[in-house]
Amino acid sequence: MKRSIAVVAMLVVGFAATTCAQTGREIAQKVKDRPDGDTRRSEMVMTLINKRGAVRERKLISYSIDVGKEKKDRKSIMFFQYPGDVKGTGFLTWDYDELNKDDDKWLYLPAIKKTRRISGSSAKQDYFMGSDFTYDDMGSRNVDEDTHTLLGEETVDGQKCWKLESLPKDKRDIYSRKTALIRQDCLI
Repeated sequence: MKRSIAVVAMLVVGFAATTCAQTGREIAQKVKDRPDGDTRRSEMVMTLINKRGAVRERKLISYSIDVGKEKKDRKSIMFFQYPGDVKGTGFLTWDYDELNKDDDKWLYLPAIKKTRRISGSSAKQDYFMGSDFTYDDMGSRNVDEDTHTLLGEETVDGQKCWKLESLPKDKRDIYSRKTALIRQDCLI
């Protein structure tokens, strides 16, 4: 009797341990699905540092809303507020969660009162407003565009984090890999 109770207890503990273990993809999906509201507003500062060390700042304001049946797509617009040479420049994106569907992106240039559509390879190769980010970096990615591997755990500033490596499935992607540290307490 004691032996069968011990076996059952070990099975329960073993089952609990395997159900708590998460794959890299599951963690990436939890990050994507974390509750962050259906609408967002943020103010940002972009700091640009050239190779001589000269620093330039750009201030932006951004608005976004989740749309679609399951609120999986996102519409975002950001406007540059400072400095004067970029003030009023707008960047509109419609990020689709559907795999293999390109996001829609437009750049409004107030100096010439023109809107430029950013599409295809230019979104992956052209740099956003003099930064090191591409236009593609300014949107979101479908979780299944990458292969995610959980590399382990690290503690950063006293917070337990998962270390996640993401490799793009499309070998033409500009990045060969991305590594992220994800706080564990933010996904509970």
